[in-house]
Formats: sequence, structure tokens, C-alpha cells
Amino acid sequence: MKELSEQATLEQAKSGFNFFLAIPNSELYRLVVDGCRHKDEQGFVGYEARESGSVRCFLNAILEKKDFVNSKEPVTIELFKEIHRVCSPGGRFFPGQFKETYPGTSHGFGIYQLSIEGLKDLCDFADRNKEFKVSYYDNNFVIHKLNLYGINMELSLCRRPARSKPNEEQEFKITYAVSLTKENTSTLAESTINKLNNTLAQANNDNTILEAIVECIYELEHAHMFHDANLRSNMILANLLLMQHGFPPVSYFDPNYLDGVSKAEFFNIMKEGMLKTLDIIEHPNEAHFNFKSSSLSADAQKTYADIIKPITESKEKLNYSVPNEINQQIQLVRERIQKLQQNPEPKWIINDFKFHLENSDIFSEYVSLNVAKHAQRNSFFNNNNNNNIPSYQNSSVNNYPQQSTKDTTQDKDEITSEPEKIESCEESEEMFYRRLLKEVLDSNETSADKIKTLSEVGTPSGVDWTILDLVSEEGASEEIIEGLREYSTANLSL
Repeated sequence: MKELSEQATLEQAKSGFNFFLAIPNSELYRLVVDGCRHKDEQGFVGYEARESGSVRCFLNAILEKKDFVNSKEPVTIELFKEIHRVCSPGGRFFPGQFKETYPGTSHGFGIYQLSIEGLKDLCDFADRNKEFKVSYYDNNFVIHKLNLYGINMELSLCRRPARSKPNEEQEFKITYAVSLTKENTSTLAESTINKLNNTLAQANNDNTILEAIVECIYELEHAHMFHDANLRSNMILANLLLMQHGFPPVSYFDPNYLDGVSKAEFFNIMKEGMLKTLDIIEHPNEAHFNFKSSSLSADAQKTYADIIKPITESKEKLNYSVPNEINQQIQLVRERIQKLQQNPEPKWIINDFKFHLENSDIFSEYVSLNVAKHAQRNSFFNNNNNNNIPSYQNSSVNNYPQQSTKDTTQDKDEITSEPEKIESCEESEEMFYRRLLKEVLDSNETSADKIKTLSEVGTPSGVDWTILDLVSEEGASEEIIEGLREYSTANLSL
């Protein structure tokens, strides 16, 4: 491929931002909300219920950084922190602060997202960053030593609550995750961003450019620099970099695959997401990810118009109109994307490795849900206009994770839609806390240690019970109850 001249890259940057501006207002949410959620959650509706204000903040972060896109400026730590600040609605998530400045959090992701090559990349990443620690959440599970495909590393299989329905705040389901945590982030962030800038400064072909962007986003995501809003910050940075180099932003089916696939595999996902954005620009009235925006209710459309009003006003201030040459730009950039290398498809870890869990029945049903999710994903992309591009999203469902716990007899026809029995995977917040408290009470710890452990739990906000209530109802001894009462009086947290 011919070297890219400075003038050519500046022109590409301008056309890159044009792709963002050319996305019809009715379709902008698709850059923010996972495509796999569009049908079940009515486009943006479910996401906005869970993450109020995030759609507007995500889009606003892109608009605010248009000068970066239209320049040859390198990425800086300050830019990355500013992206996080802008995309954290209402000042939540310690905006713009790396998590070394406050108590650390762990980074977990679902087993269904983990591929064989993704595990290799994860282990390599952890091996190069010795300051990472293995995190551990649940005393029901021991730390499993994985010795798989020549990889030796201790990872915890952790269990934590996650909201299963956006409109039912107290509904929870159990998720499983391989999790790493890190205390000091600045050094890694600086070295990752410096490496990106150095590679891009010397890049003379599109494969090198995209590989550099993927590697940077991969490392920032796995380092999990912030308390929350990490993935959206990383996706915004990726889109800014893509547009700076003349590519369109990405519309993902599920960006969470970044957590568990390899860099080479995510390279493919990013390619396909760019092609999907071009498809949305060209055919805004058609169904994308199996959902038409026109099917939103009148109330939802009004709510959405209010959400993106600042975005539409910003477009008006830019005096933007779709340029006459946009179709030509789309054709040219599609050819660029199609010429990018195609990496091997993922081989999913669930197909080849059985996790022996004490709670395998629940795990079995959770995996069933995600097998169905992969089957849906396959059907979404079967109708993609770019079927001539080799893609694991166009592959047979057999390439996706299959159930690998006790129940291995499930018929293929049963996983073409979400299993009805998934409700059994859900538990209320109260049930979740009762189970955890009972585990502590039934343990072999001394009463003093039990009091210390229970006192650190704390009652969550917005519930009509307390930790002390639950402990009493679960049959705790008078010694433990009295010890917790004394702690509660002093600390007002139980």
C-alpha cells in the first residue's frame, strides 16, 4: 500500500468526522447502545434506564473532541481523562480520575466472552504487568488454576450481582467473570498511549493503524483505569482515533467482547462495526441489529429527541449538511476497510474447558442464555449487506460457545431464542445479600471475625431492610447480633 502523505491523512480526518455527522439523528444511539440489546430493550430505552444520561454524554464527548479528530495531534493522558469526564453523566464514577486516586475496583467479564486466543493475550498482558493482582469475590468458589493450551495462570472465577432488567431495580442475576485488578495505573496508561502515538507516527498502511488502535484500547480496557465507564471511554477514544485516520466510527453488536477475545479477533470486530456504521448511514430506515428505530413508541421518540437535542443543536451550529460527495466517501472507505487483513475466527473457551463449579446448575442456565445470544448474533449479521467479507459474525452457530457443564444434551433448536427458564438465574438484591450473609454465619470463623466481616458489608441504598435485620432473621447468635448493634450505633452503616 502506498505511504499516506500528510495532506492525505488530513483529508481523511475531515472525511472521518463527516461519517459521524452523516449518521441520521434517529440512529445516533447505535454508536452507544450494544446492538445485541436493541430489539429486547427498544433501541436506546433500556440502556438509558440503566445508565441515565449516558447516551447524550457519549455523543457529546465525540462532538467536543472534533478538533482532535480534524488534526494530526497525538493522544495525551489529559485527553483520555477528559473523555472520561465528559462521558460520565452527572459527575458519577469519579470523573476523569484514574482509580489509583481512590479505592481500587476489579475488572470482570463473562466467561462467554472468553476465547482461547483471548485468554492467551490476557495472560500475556498480566505477565507483563506484574503489579496486577488476582481478585477474589466469593468464598463459595476456590481459585481455579488453569492449565490450558500451554497457559499457566491463576485466575479467579468470581460471582457478582448484575441488574437483569433495567426497569426492575431489585432484580439481579449472577454473572461469572475472570477478573484482574490493579493498584497503580498511571505508568501503564502513559506507556500504552506513548506506544500508540509512536506507532501511528510511523504507520504507512491501514493495517498498522488499526492494529495500533486495537492494541491501545485493549490494554486500556484490561487495565480498567477508572472506577466505572471504562468501556465507553475506551470506545469513544477508539472512534476518535478511527475518524482521525479517515475511518467511520464503530457500531458494535457487543463491545464487551473486547474483554475476552484476542487483539487480532477484536480487529475483525472493529472492521465489521465500521461497515455496519456505513450501512446505517446509507439505509437509516431499515432494521439494523434486527431493530427499526421507527418502531419506537411516540413517547420514546419524544424522550430520545430530548436526549439528543444538544447534539442536534451542535450540528446546526456547525452548519452541517451531508456533503454531496458522502456516497463517494463511503464507497472509498468501504474499499479501505475491505482491504484490511482478516484474522482467524475466535475459538471459544467454553467449548473446550469445563469449569467444575459447586453451583453448576445456575452456571449451566447462564451459559444457555449466552449460547442463545450468540445464535441471535449470527442471525443479525446473516442479513448484513457485506456478507462477502469473511466474518465470524457470519459463521455457523457451531463456532460459538456451547454449554459445557452438566447439561450437554440441549437441542440446537432450543437455543435459537433466549431460554424461558432464565428467570431461575435471577435473584433479588435481598436474596443475594441473605445468601452471602448466611455463608459468613455458617463459616468456621470466630464470632469476632464474623462480626468484622459482616460489619464491612453495609446496607445498600434504596431497600426497606438492613444488614442487621437479615442477620437476625438468618439465626445469628446473640453475641454476633449485639456486636453488630454496637458497630451500627458507632458507624451508622448497618
